[in-house]
Amino acid sequence: MKVIIAPDSFKGGLDAATAATTIFKAFKEVKPNYNYILKPISDGGEGILKALANKTLPVMVTGPLGKLTSAEIGFLKDEKTIIIEMALAAGFEKVEEDKRDANYTTTYGVGELLLKALEYNPKRIIIGLGGSATNDLGIGALQALGIKFYDENNDEVGIFGKDIFKIKSVDSTNVNKKLKEIDLILATDVKNPLLGERGSTFVYGPQKGLKEKDLKKYDEQFKIVSELLNKEFNRDFTNVPGVGAAGGIAYSLATVFDGKITSGFDVVYEELKLEETFKKADYLITAEGKIDSQTLSGKGPLQIALKAKETNPKIKVVIFVGTNLLKDNNIFDKIIEINDSKLSLKDNIKQTKTHLFEAAKNYFQEL
Repeated sequence: MKVIIAPDSFKGGLDAATAATTIFKAFKEVKPNYNYILKPISDGGEGILKALANKTLPVMVTGPLGKLTSAEIGFLKDEKTIIIEMALAAGFEKVEEDKRDANYTTTYGVGELLLKALEYNPKRIIIGLGGSATNDLGIGALQALGIKFYDENNDEVGIFGKDIFKIKSVDSTNVNKKLKEIDLILATDVKNPLLGERGSTFVYGPQKGLKEKDLKKYDEQFKIVSELLNKEFNRDFTNVPGVGAAGGIAYSLATVFDGKITSGFDVVYEELKLEETFKKADYLITAEGKIDSQTLSGKGPLQIALKAKETNPKIKVVIFVGTNLLKDNNIFDKIIEINDSKLSLKDNIKQTKTHLFEAAKNYFQEL
């Protein structure tokens, strides 16, 4: 029996790699002789580095609140491709819940991660854009990479979200040219444009601590600053699907450095050679924190389920989830909810690993 274990992360509870080993250990107790293949996945945000990297290198960068924080860059086997995970420098997990306010967060550390990657002369950099605590249009990252933004007094502006309102002009004279000479892949799991009701600020700003009154102001200022960048680089990507990812940093990296926006899941799927893995497999086991209509709009577990069944129609696809909000399902053969209904969401998240292990073990015992 061949079993592919390919979970996504349980946000706040378990990363994808740990989820994979937890399921594996549970199954192994029950069926020690089965052939298990672990392939933790990511759809572009958190977990992409662990999913793809053959080795990692620790680095210190500016965190989302402006203080130093630990992060990593990862290398594929040939070491000519480097993986960066934006969330490690500017993610939610780096900010305490009561301090989450995109007015006071920055992507400066993401630019520093890119600079560190360039020291190793890669041919390609993949950057996973997701899980960010920022809504700064990537101005922090751009400043780390040599772009200067000036206010009405011709003084340089700061690096935080609120500083975008001071920007009156842009100077790209000292922009890092090395980053333009490689393939920069912007891996994202969203298709939002930069501006408007479906844009970065209106859709994701509230998750990052922005108040209702802030949303229109940020959207209008994003338009002003993006027009400055469009003019500086003679292009306009504001309506390209996906540029609204991660507080607009996708737009900035595409505009300034010719970054190519692509599906994060597609990057993971191709790099892990999952199509070959699915052949002759009996089970695909995936997982995520919550399954709902958003999952069906293209999240990792749905995409891997569809790819698996396309490659191998006989494969059974099982998904473990914290919470199941799906009313109709014709994709997954079985959905297993692991949360304890007697516990609060906060307590369930704390016990994700234990609940996942028990649910996986019980499922395999029932087979």
